[in-house]
Amino acid sequence: MSLVYQCRLPLSTHTLNYLADLLRRHLKAIRSW
Repeated sequence: MSLVYQCRLPLSTHTLNYLADLLRRHLKAIRSW
């Protein structure tokens, strides 16, 4: 079972890139198990 969250937040491009990078790293880490 997976959950999907959608939200709209007024974030700067820098913040969005930072969060996207954190998400990519997290997904890569959990797929390595």
